[in-house]
Amino acid sequence: MNSLLTSFIALLVFLLFYILHHRKSQNATTVPIHRSFDPFTAFDVQLKNHFDLKSLVRQHGHHGTTFQLTPIATTPIIYTISPENIKKIMTNGNDFGVEPLRGESMGPFCGRGFLTSDGDAWMASRRMLKPCFGKKYIEDMTDLNIGVERLAEKIQRAGDIVDLQPLLFDMFLDASFKFLLGTDGKDDDLGNKDPPYSRAQFLTAFDSGLLGTGIRIMLGSYRFLVPSSGYLKTCRSVHEWLEYFIRIQMEGATDTTLPNDATPGQKSSMAHNLGGQTDDLEYIRGQVLQSMLASKETTAVLISNAVFLLARHPAIWQTLREEILQHPNRDDLFTFDGLTTFAFLQNILKEALRLYPVFPLNGRIALRDTSLPTSPSPTDRQTTRSQSVPVPKGSTIVMSFYTLHRNQNVFGSDVESFNPYRWSTIHPTQYEFMPFGGGQRACLGREKSQAEAALVIARLAERFERLESKDVREFKPQTGISTCNGNGCKVALYS
Repeated sequence: MNSLLTSFIALLVFLLFYILHHRKSQNATTVPIHRSFDPFTAFDVQLKNHFDLKSLVRQHGHHGTTFQLTPIATTPIIYTISPENIKKIMTNGNDFGVEPLRGESMGPFCGRGFLTSDGDAWMASRRMLKPCFGKKYIEDMTDLNIGVERLAEKIQRAGDIVDLQPLLFDMFLDASFKFLLGTDGKDDDLGNKDPPYSRAQFLTAFDSGLLGTGIRIMLGSYRFLVPSSGYLKTCRSVHEWLEYFIRIQMEGATDTTLPNDATPGQKSSMAHNLGGQTDDLEYIRGQVLQSMLASKETTAVLISNAVFLLARHPAIWQTLREEILQHPNRDDLFTFDGLTTFAFLQNILKEALRLYPVFPLNGRIALRDTSLPTSPSPTDRQTTRSQSVPVPKGSTIVMSFYTLHRNQNVFGSDVESFNPYRWSTIHPTQYEFMPFGGGQRACLGREKSQAEAALVIARLAERFERLESKDVREFKPQTGISTCNGNGCKVALYS
């Protein structure tokens, strides 16, 4: 019996090493292999790359634009920052998708929708959501102006030092709830409404569910190792709170209440708009919840990161302030069109997104056997040539936008410096600069986020003469759904 067991183990070990050797020999001439301490899943490298964004900068610096992990127990994991590869990944939905990566892991929390599905299901979600981001719904910035006034008052009350990051999170959380649900969910805004939980209880459940979902995504097919009863209970609490407000929005929506029927400046929530297209409560809940995942912190993180950089470059803050104060018609400047065409301010936002992209990593799964167009040249790993990279079905592909945005051939030799002026001379292609993704799944809320971020920073620059950094520490990436500064944004603003 013992000899039989020994023979079985020996055979298993032989097969595992044969698989590993076969994979290496298939790609040895085209794709460098990055070694991992864990030979079975390479989980050690994956975990490090998720939480330490600079590690991928070093790995790509060593291996070139494309390299891979070859764990014994799973399909290859390919890392690429080649614009040609990224273009194919982002535009070919038949070959590359997200459902195997996100569907089962995220499903209990946020259902099926544009973040978790592929093919026809994704197209249907995208088609229903797109009108909700039409200009007529996002150009009225009255509420945000009021929010900035309240923010400025909090800054002045705070004294010499204020951590702007949590204040921005609170402000945009209110804005996000109103955009999605038609209410900020606060007790003083509910009147006679009686939701199943308070907003604070919902946010606690939401954050807990988000953490559990993140763990499930990282574990992948091994998520069964983590007990799920508490996680599922948390998901139900999140669903009940959202469904309460979605029902209220659906009551005023009919089949004739379509998003493109709105007049300019008309207020209408996403839940209301979707309720005019379907009466499937669970489906609407999924779209709203996935939109909340994508937008809850996005604009707040962008503003916080930009202010963090501006506080360390007072001359740029002064130039921005002068351009605002000397503008011939400030009423026109503080409009949706005025802010999105304010070149210097938009260049500041671009540079903040280049250095610290809100979504620094993006992953896909190969839905069938396919290939990527380029791999590093064996003689020069800093360049690429037309040599295809085989990608077996089930392979994971990871794109590091954090690393992509540090290409010296595109952005200049000073890629670690904050220099908004570079954008007057550089012209990266769509797949060389990807702050909001690209291709079929490009962010629908891009214009909304850019305009809102521009408004907040412009109003602060108009009101406060000086901006100073009060934290000598460097930016510390803290990666969750988005990536913010783990040290916050500690500054002083002086009227």
